[in-house]
Amino acid sequence: MLLRLDPSARRLEPFVSSGLTLSGVLLLCLARFFPFGRLPPLCTFKHLTGLPCLTCGMTRSWVSLVHGELRQALAWNPAGAALCAITVVGTAYLLVRMAGGPALRLDTSAAERRGMRIGLVLGVAANWAFVFTAGRV
Repeated sequence: MLLRLDPSARRLEPFVSSGLTLSGVLLLCLARFFPFGRLPPLCTFKHLTGLPCLTCGMTRSWVSLVHGELRQALAWNPAGAALCAITVVGTAYLLVRMAGGPALRLDTSAAERRGMRIGLVLGVAANWAFVFTAGRV
């Protein structure tokens, strides 16, 4: 596996990259400034089944993380904290790329890609098990 800079990469499509960047900024601003704590839990899956869904606690995780409460964010939903961090990094990356910065390239073998897919599936399962045993929301 090799991560490298590619300064010769073509420029990003402005419409798509602007939309993704705006979406990332909007989601992060909502998590930071919208009063989600005043809303009742809105999980339809939990309401219908009594069980937490895969994403239960994710909004609260984002809110905690953008307020600088890493421990609380991980307690609510570890995957939510990771996705929030990925959104921050991804939005910053898109801004750099839109300004003409180099692209990042990840070169992987077939075995490495297979391992990453398996790791992702296991990570999602482990996160759901955590949310389920913690009785979120």
